[in-house]
Amino acid sequence: ALEAELADGCPLAQLVVSEQETAVDEGGGSGPRLNISAVRSAAGQLAVAVGEGSRPWVRPLLVAALKDFEVLQPSDPAVKPVLFRTLAALGSAIGKAEPVTAEGLFRSAADYADAFASLPGGGGRRMALWRAQVSLSFADLLENSRRAKERATDTAAFRSQAAEVLQAKEPISRLTPQQLRWALLWLPPPPHIGPSELGL
Repeated sequence: ALEAELADGCPLAQLVVSEQETAVDEGGGSGPRLNISAVRSAAGQLAVAVGEGSRPWVRPLLVAALKDFEVLQPSDPAVKPVLFRTLAALGSAIGKAEPVTAEGLFRSAADYADAFASLPGGGGRRMALWRAQVSLSFADLLENSRRAKERATDTAAFRSQAAEVLQAKEPISRLTPQQLRWALLWLPPPPHIGPSELGL
């Protein structure tokens, strides 16, 4: 079934397209192009979440989403978390093959997550889930690395950080299925409405 979805012209294959198609949208990059980028990211995140991050189409999807974000430079705070969530998913996807690069991606994701959390609306429940997800995924990377014993303190710190963000009483190792579904849900921002759309 998956191979059929990757065939030419099928939905998943259409997401794995060249970044050359990216074009800047009006209204701060919050139009259809950004929605496609967010769907790319969500598809890659979902693959990572179910343990399929090594699939050959996952990395291109996440890289394409990052390149979209770089070009579009969205100003809407509602879509800014797509960046750090994509970075973290890519870190998980390449963790075994490129652990040093993966750790760099996670550190960037954590930095962006902390920065976006301070923006208006950054204290919401979904933002907490996203930040916790970054911390837990980073902990998983360290726990499964060649230096797992040496990084045990860091691993425990990231799990505790996730619990603190979610206001849990004890360190946690993963999000619940319900939390994961809510975290992966993409809610497109409302379209930009100008005078012409209002008939003015």
